[in-house]
Amino acid sequence: MRPVRLELDGFTAFRSPTVVDFTGTDLFALVGATGAGKSSIIDALTFALYGSVPRLDDRRAVAPVISQNLAEARIRLDFTVEGDTYTAVRVVRAAKSGGATTKEARLERGAEVLAGTAAAVTPAGTALRRPPAGAETGGRPSPATPPRRSRRPGPPPTPAAPRRRRQPPVTGPASSSSSGLR
Repeated sequence: MRPVRLELDGFTAFRSPTVVDFTGTDLFALVGATGAGKSSIIDALTFALYGSVPRLDDRRAVAPVISQNLAEARIRLDFTVEGDTYTAVRVVRAAKSGGATTKEARLERGAEVLAGTAAAVTPAGTALRRPPAGAETGGRPSPATPPRRSRRPGPPPTPAAPRRRRQPPVTGPASSSSSGLR
């Protein structure tokens, strides 16, 4: 998955409409002062696809993503997977009860709507990470498979020396009567 464009409005630190354009970037870094919204960009990418923010205490809660004193948050993520262009959209509205609900959610590939409800977008977005059953990956690990960690070359680690049990200190002169020997 390669992000192309992220639009935020009323999402956490981004109270006013904000666009993050990833076009033409192969590598990027999120830098800025504390509270500038670096983590909120990662949260928005995740929320657009999966409908939750993993760093929140309750992953099902959507109310915390709405900026303070606003009624709704809008997120749109344009991205590509293996050359196909997709758009994920979510709109969260505050409820009078103090919570919030996802009022709009959809996932599109071009003009085709793949999922049109919050309940359907999450599994559809998750499915984009996996190749179709039986698909050939050309010897490469599939995108859903974490890469194997390779060990650094070098000598094997030395085993730890066995611990010796500490003997209690001996107090006073040793006598045959105190040791039970005669």
